[in-house]
Amino acid sequence: MHQVQRRRGSPSTARGQPSLFGSARGIRIRPATVRDLETLRAHRRGMFVDMGVAPSRSLDGHDRRFIPWARARLRKGELFGLIAESRDGVPVASGCVWLREDQPRPWTERERSPYIMSIYTLPEWRRRGVANRIVRGLLRACRRQGYPMVRLNASRMGLSVYEGLGFERTTEMRRWLDPSRKRAYFSKRRG
Repeated sequence: MHQVQRRRGSPSTARGQPSLFGSARGIRIRPATVRDLETLRAHRRGMFVDMGVAPSRSLDGHDRRFIPWARARLRKGELFGLIAESRDGVPVASGCVWLREDQPRPWTERERSPYIMSIYTLPEWRRRGVANRIVRGLLRACRRQGYPMVRLNASRMGLSVYEGLGFERTTEMRRWLDPSRKRAYFSKRRG
């Protein structure tokens, strides 16, 4: 995955675009609640499946851990999300922001840093701008809360969405401490 961050002051919405939280083009975007945890879990699992990064048994374990993790953070206000619904109420896309605890940094007094995560759109709804609308809504919420920057890790599929919204690649690096995990990770992506 590629690490990208939001450039301060870059454009987030085009003039004349419909409200992100209203109905437009057959999609309604609304805030996620604790009642949406199963949708967020299913969409997150779909994201990992589409990226090809984990076997089913790893995803099963992930699913069991994700619901309580997300529930606790939603309740504490450390996680918020958006759900895109079709006219008939089917959740077709979603995404979240995790307000991660952060180290002191010179450009902000905030002790939390917004991290966009789990952006997912059902395959039949892709290439319609739904993920773009979810991300713009999350950016708007972060901006309203006074955050100067957001971060995310982009999949190959998501790069064009994020770069089109003003995100830029960064120099974040990683080192695998357990080489067997690295082999497993990349063998799933190639398969």
